[in-house]
Parts: sequence; C-alpha cells; structure tokens
Amino acid sequence: MCDISYSDLFPHDLARIVENTLRGLEVTSLLMPGERSAIVSTHLIDAPYSYPVPTLDRDAILADLHAWLEPRGIHSRGRMGTWLYEIGNMDHSVMQGLQWADAQLDGTRESVWLDRE
Repeated sequence: MCDISYSDLFPHDLARIVENTLRGLEVTSLLMPGERSAIVSTHLIDAPYSYPVPTLDRDAILADLHAWLEPRGIHSRGRMGTWLYEIGNMDHSVMQGLQWADAQLDGTRESVWLDRE
C-alpha cells in the first residue's frame, strides 16, 4: 500500500500516479528488479480529504462518537477510523487491526488505541 499526498502546491498527474509510484518503488529498491511482474492488480483511491485535523474539542467529540459506535459493533480503528493523526500512520494502523483482533479473540488490551494519551 502506498499513500501519496498531493495538493495545488504539490500536484500529481493522477492518470500516471500508479506508474510513477511503481517506478519510485523501483528506484528506491523497495520493489526489487523483476518483482513488478508479481503485482496482480492495482487500485487507486483518490480521497480528497484524508488527513484528520486536530482541534481542541476533538477528543471529547471522539469519545462520544466511539461510545455510540462500539455498542453497535462498529470498532473504528486504523488510519481513517480513529480520526487521530498522531496514531494514523500505517504502522499504527496495522497494529490497531492486530490488537483489535487479539482483543476479540482473547481479551488482550489494545495498547495503541487505548494508551494514546
């Protein structure tokens, strides 16, 4: 998964962004020679607003939101699910998913999600 930011000040050609990203992965050796042929498919999601913006009342609003969602079986985690920029990178997002699954299976505490303060 690759996350490419762009704006009016830092534009990208969306028609070529997948190819340019793959080329960038090759140039930086994140994709080794010959590995591109193993890519089965690509999928582009152009999200116009993907970075949460912290505000002074955000935490109280999120507490109310999650208190409403969770009893309904909606466990909002990950990059876009927490609305928390400070735990929104991909490492945190993957860990949130793993920890949520562990919590469901054996009651293990979700440290990334619950210990963020």
